[in-house]
Amino acid sequence: MMTKDAPTNFSDSLLKALSGFADGQWALRTEPEARLLKQGFTNTLWRLRSTQVDWVVRLGNGSDSLLALNRCAELEVLRAVSVAGLAPTLVYAKPEEAVLVTTYVIEESPDSRQVSEEGFLLSLGRRMRELHDLPRPANLQTFDLQAALDHYMSVTPGAGSVVARAVVERVIADQLPNYRPARWALCHHDLHRDNIRLTNPLSFIDWEYAGWGNPLMDLAGFIGSENLSNDSVVALLEGYGDAAGLTRASLACTLALTDCLRVLWLDAAQAWRSVPTESQTALQARLLSCL
Repeated sequence: MMTKDAPTNFSDSLLKALSGFADGQWALRTEPEARLLKQGFTNTLWRLRSTQVDWVVRLGNGSDSLLALNRCAELEVLRAVSVAGLAPTLVYAKPEEAVLVTTYVIEESPDSRQVSEEGFLLSLGRRMRELHDLPRPANLQTFDLQAALDHYMSVTPGAGSVVARAVVERVIADQLPNYRPARWALCHHDLHRDNIRLTNPLSFIDWEYAGWGNPLMDLAGFIGSENLSNDSVVALLEGYGDAAGLTRASLACTLALTDCLRVLWLDAAQAWRSVPTESQTALQARLLSCL
C-alpha cells in the first residue's frame, strides 16, 4: 500500500521501484509528477518528471519467462549503446525485479508513411550499422535462434492465432538448415517502428531481446514487421552499406525465420490484436510463399 505521504498519481509498484535506490528516493523528494506512458504486453512505462528529473521508469509485468526476455543481457547492452547515443541514458536497473530507469527521450516514433520514406530508411540503415559495428560487451551471450524458436514452439498458441502452427513448423524445417550467419554483431533483435525514436540521430528503446547475434536479423526483422516494398528495402540496405553475408538468398532465409519468430511470439503473448489486419495478411502470405 502507499504511504500517507505518497503522491496520489503513483502506483504502488512505481513507488516501490523508486524507493529501492538512492537516486530514486532523491527524485521522490523533488515532488515529481508521474504519467502513465504505456501498458504493454511485457512492461508498464511511466514518465517521472519534476524540475530536477525527467525519467522513464519501466516495470515488468511478470511475463519474462513466457516471452523469453533477458533483462540481464539488456543491462549489459544498454551500458554500451547508451554511451554510443543509440539509446536513452541508463539511470538505474535491477534486472531481477524487472525495473529499468532511463532518461526520457521524445515519445515520437515513425508512422506508416515515414517508415517507407527514403530519407528515413537511409538514416535507419546507418544507425543499424553503427549498432552492429560496436564492440561486444563483456559477458554478453550469443543469441541462439534455434533455442528461441524451440521455446516459443513449446507455448500453446492462443485462440487468436492467425498463422497455422503447421505452416510455421514447415518453414522452420525448410529454412533453418540454410541459416548460416556470416558475421556476429551486437543486435537489438526487436526493431520495429514502436521501438524507434525520432531523435536526431535516431535512437532505439526496449532492448530485452538484445544479444550477440546475426545482424541480418535486425534488417530482416524490420523489413518484415513493416512490410517494406522492394524499393524501401533497397533504401534501407543502401543506408546500411556493405555487409558480410548479405545476399538475396541469405536475407530471404533470415526474413522467413524472423517471420516465424514473430508469429510464435504473437501466439505466446496472445498479441495478434496489436497487429493491423493488412500486416497479418502480409505476414501470412510471406510464410505461405516459402512452402
